[in-house]
Amino acid sequence: MRRLVENTGDRWMIAINLFALGMGELLFDDYEEAEKIAERNLALYEEIGDRFGSTMPLIVLGHVELARKELEKARQFYLRCFRTSQEINFYYGMQTSSKYLANVCSALGQYTEAEKYLHHSLVIANEIGFTRDIVHLLYEYARIIAARGELEESAKAQKKLAKWMLPCFGFIVVLLVWQFNSFRRAAIILITIPLIFIGVVIGLLVMNASFGFMVSPFFVSYCLCNPEPTPSDVG
Repeated sequence: MRRLVENTGDRWMIAINLFALGMGELLFDDYEEAEKIAERNLALYEEIGDRFGSTMPLIVLGHVELARKELEKARQFYLRCFRTSQEINFYYGMQTSSKYLANVCSALGQYTEAEKYLHHSLVIANEIGFTRDIVHLLYEYARIIAARGELEESAKAQKKLAKWMLPCFGFIVVLLVWQFNSFRRAAIILITIPLIFIGVVIGLLVMNASFGFMVSPFFVSYCLCNPEPTPSDVG
């Protein structure tokens, strides 16, 4: 089919065929081939001067980078599609690119931006009567609002904890000195805290986890679970 279309010499038909091929490779998870086809497709649309058509390979390239977890690169392709669609008043392109921009922003934890793009996509979908997407967009909108609410609650809890962190640390130092009746032994325990912090950070990086609310009490309790120094520890 591809050779048949190319033999016609009709560049517009070739471009349409390339888009279909790129989407096919994307569905089969062949991202490298999908990227090559989409780049050729984009270059051909730009040669023809078809700005409407150029939005389609930009979406494919965005999907490729999104599948590779290259979120910033994906955002750039979707943003190019969104801006091009705005310039030529291509509502379907604006609606589609806004939807995927919202997905990228949500994955990056940028919930305010994600909400803005989703709202934009939802308004356009309603205007053009794209009923199929409206239900899905409403679900995503609700999910992002819930996630943002959880983030705000977590930030408030962290702020309250941070306010008492220094007084609590001072109280812990006093307790250690009182328990061991020695500044030197208390200092040995306190010196290990930065090493524990380094270990926790490495563990979070290895597990690809975030330093969230649940990690904070674990870290504090781990610091306080140091073994009592023995006489050999102090000399």
